[in-house]
Amino acid sequence: MLMKSLFSILISGIILASCSSTSSLIYSGKLGNPSPKQYTNIGVLAVLKSNDARINVEMAVTDGLRAKGYPANYTWDVWPFANNLELMKQHGIEGDKLKEMIQQRVTSQKMDALLIITLFDAVKEQRYVQGSGLSVGVAVDPGIYPVYGYPYYSYYGYAFSTMSNPGYYIESSTYFTEANLYDISSGLLIWTGQLSTKLESSLESEAQKFSEALINGMIGDKVFP
Repeated sequence: MLMKSLFSILISGIILASCSSTSSLIYSGKLGNPSPKQYTNIGVLAVLKSNDARINVEMAVTDGLRAKGYPANYTWDVWPFANNLELMKQHGIEGDKLKEMIQQRVTSQKMDALLIITLFDAVKEQRYVQGSGLSVGVAVDPGIYPVYGYPYYSYYGYAFSTMSNPGYYIESSTYFTEANLYDISSGLLIWTGQLSTKLESSLESEAQKFSEALINGMIGDKVFP
């Protein structure tokens, strides 16, 4: 039982290490060095192909901003098709009509700032995770491992619990996103940041860390009071 527990702990550690992910801000800065401004309604729009990713990112960033005392609102219910260019084209929403629709929604929702997050690149790679294993029957002391001296079915159970864990490949992706904050009254871009997110599951699972890196970048650049 002791060896089985140790083996379970070892495998759990390997799995957790292989599923780690991280988000980091690789570039950020204000444009024109505007003074920090107190906004009353910051719209958060994530232009991501996956609807689940869009909702998770918008909600994580919105919640993160609110937690810091900055009023923000997600927009997936305001612009439900904003991340689906093909669908908008099918409905004739493009060009000047698209611009008008965006302006109308910004006005109707009384947004005074709009944060647009978009994915501009993704790189996939494979990483090999070295296998692990525990030796069976090598220089063992029957006094330490009491399974020795018992029938074959007892030894089989022990051997099964300590068999080698073979190596395997993990496919991971690095996502590069850009976040632009616009001041609605002037219509100007006042802050931009680029983030790198490396993960081996999905962008949805990284939303919280992504949000923290993004918001800390804006606060560090003194975008808000």
